[in-house]
Amino acid sequence: MSLMFFISGVFVWPSLRRSGALAFLRGRLLRLGAPFAAGVLLLMPLAYYASWQLTGLDAGYLAYWRQNFTQAWPPGPLWFIWLLLFFDILAAGLFLAWPRRLGAVALTWTKRKPLVAATAMFGLCAIVYLPALKAFEWAWGSFFIPPFYFQLSRFGLYLAWFATGVWLGSDDLERGVLARDAALARRWPWWIWGCFIAYNVLSFLPMWLAAAGALTASQRGAISAMLWVVSCVASCFGFLALFRGAVRTRRPWMDSLTRSAYVIYIVHYLYVLWLQRALMGVNVHASLKFLVVFTGATLLSWLTAQFLLGFPWLRRVL
Repeated sequence: MSLMFFISGVFVWPSLRRSGALAFLRGRLLRLGAPFAAGVLLLMPLAYYASWQLTGLDAGYLAYWRQNFTQAWPPGPLWFIWLLLFFDILAAGLFLAWPRRLGAVALTWTKRKPLVAATAMFGLCAIVYLPALKAFEWAWGSFFIPPFYFQLSRFGLYLAWFATGVWLGSDDLERGVLARDAALARRWPWWIWGCFIAYNVLSFLPMWLAAAGALTASQRGAISAMLWVVSCVASCFGFLALFRGAVRTRRPWMDSLTRSAYVIYIVHYLYVLWLQRALMGVNVHASLKFLVVFTGATLLSWLTAQFLLGFPWLRRVL
């Protein structure tokens, strides 16, 4: 999710300079606000109904909808869309106050020193995330009213990644860390290895410490939280390095996925939950179920995108 907020932020400042703050906000409200409202009212109730039927409290879809979606309004993965819209509003306000490049000169050093950039990003993430994690743990809250939910401990983290994307995107990308000829892209295998190692250390070191009875529970929790930040930064830089350094040739299927990605994100949860529900009674290994659900949800989401994007008025939104 951090990487998604970062990538979203990269394109904000050019859009603001091109269209102005008011036109930018009108476009964001249409492209983000309208799908969020439709998704919360229509798609998410259908998705969660797959699991609600298993509770033994099912009295029909309308009764379920009134009980759960006129009170709690869980947005599912669509929380990302409204929070991104909120960050876009903040960026537009900053643009109105300061409509020029954001520290363009400072971007050049990131082209040659991605490890320093990653270290700086780790420090920023640790400052905004670790105190919030200690205060809120894994709790979710709403921004005044449902369905505007977000994870309390990660609000600052996501804002930091979004703001960094806005900063890097305020100038020519080929001048900074994301340049095709930058050190990050040229050494992408090393960054992928770093991503892999950091994730596995996060996965296994806390379990090994717990099994060995080493340190106290709070000390192990602090180590896990720190390793999570390391893995988060390593994963973000690793995937950026991979797709800037290794993927250099456009393919038709890549272009199709790129154009359909937003719709796929909006609708995928519906297919994931119902495919999981359909496989509950099937006696096969969990890895096979994962493969079926992943493949099926991806294919069905992509087909849905092709159908929806066939309507010109929807193409302007999606």
